[in-house]
Amino acid sequence: MEPFRYSPLPAGGDTVRILRLLSGGEADEIQCELSSRKLAEISDHKTYEALSYCWGKPGGEVKISIQEEGQARNSTILVQPNLHGALSAFRYKETPRNLWIDAICIDQSNEEEKNRQIPLMRRIYEGCSSVVIWLGRELPDCNSEVAISLLKKLNDAATIAGPDIPSINIFSSKDLAKYGLPSLFSFDYVSLLSLLEAPWFHRSWIVQESAVAKKATLFLGAFSADWTDLIHGMNFALETKLAFTSHPAVNYFIPVADEGAIYRAGGCTLLGVLLRHRLCGATNERDKVYAFLGLTEKSARPQARIKVDYGQDLRTVYTEVARSIITHDRNLDVLSLPPLKFKSKTKSLPSWAPDWSIPDTKQAKEIRQIPGGHTQSLVNAEESGNRISKPFNATRNSDYNVLEIHSMHQAHLLPTKGHKVATITAVGDMHEGQFMPSSWNFESFRRCIGSIFKTYHTLLTWESVAEFRTQKGKYEHDESNEDAYWQTLIAGNLSEHENEEEPKQDMREEFFKWRQANTANPILKMLGLGYLQLIFMAFSLIIVFLIYKRPQSTFHGRLQNIIFRRMIRTEGKRYIGMASGDVRLKDEVWLLEGSKVPLIIRRGGENGVLIGDAYIHGIILDRPRVNGQDMFFQEGTYTFTRKVLCRFCYRTFDFLEHLSIVPYPPSLHCYAWEKLTGAERKVSLEELQIINQGGFRARVMAASARNGDPGTTWTWARESSPNEKLQKEHKTYERGEVQT
Repeated sequence: MEPFRYSPLPAGGDTVRILRLLSGGEADEIQCELSSRKLAEISDHKTYEALSYCWGKPGGEVKISIQEEGQARNSTILVQPNLHGALSAFRYKETPRNLWIDAICIDQSNEEEKNRQIPLMRRIYEGCSSVVIWLGRELPDCNSEVAISLLKKLNDAATIAGPDIPSINIFSSKDLAKYGLPSLFSFDYVSLLSLLEAPWFHRSWIVQESAVAKKATLFLGAFSADWTDLIHGMNFALETKLAFTSHPAVNYFIPVADEGAIYRAGGCTLLGVLLRHRLCGATNERDKVYAFLGLTEKSARPQARIKVDYGQDLRTVYTEVARSIITHDRNLDVLSLPPLKFKSKTKSLPSWAPDWSIPDTKQAKEIRQIPGGHTQSLVNAEESGNRISKPFNATRNSDYNVLEIHSMHQAHLLPTKGHKVATITAVGDMHEGQFMPSSWNFESFRRCIGSIFKTYHTLLTWESVAEFRTQKGKYEHDESNEDAYWQTLIAGNLSEHENEEEPKQDMREEFFKWRQANTANPILKMLGLGYLQLIFMAFSLIIVFLIYKRPQSTFHGRLQNIIFRRMIRTEGKRYIGMASGDVRLKDEVWLLEGSKVPLIIRRGGENGVLIGDAYIHGIILDRPRVNGQDMFFQEGTYTFTRKVLCRFCYRTFDFLEHLSIVPYPPSLHCYAWEKLTGAERKVSLEELQIINQGGFRARVMAASARNGDPGTTWTWARESSPNEKLQKEHKTYERGEVQT
């Protein structure tokens, strides 16, 4: 038989192909028919089912027989082994079965057709009678029958418990049996965890396919269960803190399971869904964006619209996605990304455009083995409800104003306005978390022990950078340096109540308990026994994770921002903070218009590089202050590229005054005349002449004429709005600070 050739689908509209899987016995050859139908006519939750599966690695393709509607002869088409297994499992013996399968119903060799069909996939999976999820015939270390049975038992236990989550002694077999669950040490849990580690759960497309489905059924070999049973059962296990929920596979099932509820509530923002599922993999790296676009179509808030185009190179796709989000949302939230220890692999990608191709499948697996490794950005932690403090508001609800790009050669630029806060003078090691493998062998044990030693060393470098014990005096707002340090570790995540003295003292005590548990005892260290203590901690940690998910203190539960970040300290006021990215000495902390948090920037002449976001204690929440004064933007245009940061284009003083913008450190022309020396007065006059580009002289003369006294030349500058803010503090300018 000849290889199958697709007949082209009508351009435009919503025509799709439906696969008719013909009946047959287990040993019979698989035979199919393809027909073209209008999606609007068949989206009745009755006509067809949609298959959700993992393509698998290339190679080992199997031929199946296929015939297009109206053709006289059969042809053959190659399919991956996993898809062939699914077709064999789902074929009825007596009647045909209508399915939609992406690998067959879309001509994968035709990019133009893919560009038209991919945007229809949300409607395809939403309009089918059922989504059939194929995990495979079998999985490593998994007894299929036991895994599916335990899944159903957990769902039954949730039904028995009802809305009130019970308190279960997980060490008591009697308590567990009361809800129909096996004992703590049963190998049934191993099979369920192996099921959750199936490649299907790590695929980008399955998020949309399961989230929009009216009904979905999970198949593992000959055994099946409802998708909702898995969600309800796992929610029960998490709420009751059953031992196996400490396994990394469970933590990464949660975002997939939660997406359906977020979608139905209209809460899927484009940036939010991309960040939640950044660890998911895809054969085509463009699909790490395209796979999630459909989820945003029913968002309660309008979202940026991205055109699917498989003909574009990866750099162009990721750049345009970032620019579209920034322009549509009018903020720079996309610059505040969850930290990763991996560098961008996409050639020539601008530093302000997220590289969604990382982590790749291997890197994502490594991250999954680090508790807390699925990090969140500072900004998007608020959207996901993981922060209880006041929202980050370092630039006081400013919007990003789209600035003009003057030529196609500047298409990789992102013009912004901003304000330099400080220069970084000390940087700690990256906190890489503690490695917790899914199975135990000598190499896994070695890595686990090594990660504990490394974490210990990292925390010591952080304390050194923050001058935890050595710095004299107080931090901002009369805080102690110790208080500033522990609040930095939790990124200021304190409620209004917890900011009161008594609750704050409780949190302070929890911090010192956590610190004692994570650093070697100084006395043992003096005796040379510090490493022995760490080895004991390592064994303790392993036992805790193997047997029971350790109850966390309030403080420990809020440390979700430390993984893959570094402790930093700045010059001058010596602010401390946590920063993401490859931060180095002399990098700069900036506030940019439209950004809720400070950003780290590396200067390079007129241009520079965006490194990452940062929590800077004392200036990141509402109404940030520097040296006791409100902080304002410095007017100027800054341009981000792959090696770009800042390009100054000063505007008029009218614009500065209108937006209450002054530079920090303040330029000399912002000070009262009588506070300046003779040399400083000369410099300030030159500054004002440059700023107003000639208009200043006319304005000064007009002011003098009104007052009838040439000696009042500086009255206007002294009485301008920004100057009044600075005159309240009788200070002079020195070395980038306003000092007495």
